[in-house]
Amino acid sequence: MHQCKNAKETLELVDRDSAFDLILLDIEMPVMNGQEFFTELQKHELPIPIVFITGTAGTLEEDQTFFDRPVLCKPFTLDDLLEAVGKHLKSLSA
Repeated sequence: MHQCKNAKETLELVDRDSAFDLILLDIEMPVMNGQEFFTELQKHELPIPIVFITGTAGTLEEDQTFFDRPVLCKPFTLDDLLEAVGKHLKSLSA
């Protein structure tokens, strides 16, 4: 498990080693926000499941539409996380 300080650091890590099972990513981050990260990561064309996390429930529906990925609102439970990952994995295999 890796914990990066910001999205730019995460992209650099993915560039070096793309063997990740899951990326949990806060939408509001320093250096590069979730939308910028997602746009850059798409260039890599890696089938890594990404679950976005937000503390701003007001934009949750908008975020889910933009990312077309699960977006969890903090605080969330382990069951919420597992459900989000499961939905994303099903969409990858469809």
